[in-house]
Amino acid sequence: MKNSERVGAIYQAFGNGNIPTLLEALDENVDWEYTASGDELPWYRRRSGRTGATGFFQSLADFEFHTFAPTAILDAPGGLVVSVVSIDLTLKATGARITIPDEVHLFYFNDAGKVIKFAHRVDTHLFWKAMQA
Repeated sequence: MKNSERVGAIYQAFGNGNIPTLLEALDENVDWEYTASGDELPWYRRRSGRTGATGFFQSLADFEFHTFAPTAILDAPGGLVVSVVSIDLTLKATGARITIPDEVHLFYFNDAGKVIKFAHRVDTHLFWKAMQA
């Protein structure tokens, strides 16, 4: 199975609310949001291992998702998969709606086909403003 197909399966599990299956696709020591700094946004914090990734998915309860649609999933050298996702959601606490047509996700896989690193590339200021609304 290609790593891009693995990412497709991860997204399918997410869309079905099957977080346990999604977590099984992650290495036990996954570096989640490996480039994040600070903790101003509960959703964009660096986290370690499956337990850390579980915390990320729990934090998504803060949102009502209207759209989560991968538009491209691309294999790259070095176990990297780059995906582009269209997202439309509402932050429940403030009612602020956030629409991002091209959020980028970076997945790095090991030779066993498990995700060892993951990061979002997104306008974090947009999310910060939604928290202030």
